[in-house]
This record gives sequence, C-alpha cells and structure tokens, in this order.
Amino acid sequence: IVGRIEQHELKHRNLCVCIESQIATLTAYRKSLIHECVTGQRRITAADVLRSQLSVKTGQLNREPSGKKPAPLTKRIYDE
Repeated sequence: IVGRIEQHELKHRNLCVCIESQIATLTAYRKSLIHECVTGQRRITAADVLRSQLSVKTGQLNREPSGKKPAPLTKRIYDE
C-alpha cells in the first residue's frame, strides 16, 4: 500500500511541476504582451476587444467574434 501511495505522490508532484512551468511560461508571455500593447508595438483591434469580453450567457470569454458591432475604442494620440 505504501509503495502505491508513493507512486501516486510522485505522479502528482510531477504534474505540479509541469503545471507550475506552464504558469511561469504564460505569465512571462502575458507580461511581454502587455508591454507590447502599452509601448505601441502591438495594435489591439476591435476583434480583439470583442474576444476579450465575457459572454452574458456563459460567463466565459468569447472565442469567436459575434456579429454585433464592437464598443468604440478610445482614440489614441498617435491615431490623429
């Protein structure tokens, strides 16, 4: 019984390491993406805004842009 518990513990420990690695990678990507958007290296489109909004029905992020018109974006200084 002890051996089986140790096997399960090792399996769960390895799974935790893998998930923590994925979280670290996603966190680094998120920081990089935010930096690009803030510095103007990446442009956010109306489709991006629609995808980032939560669905009223499901409470989850929209995966596909709906047919509805996007909310107006604020005008940026460099757009003028």
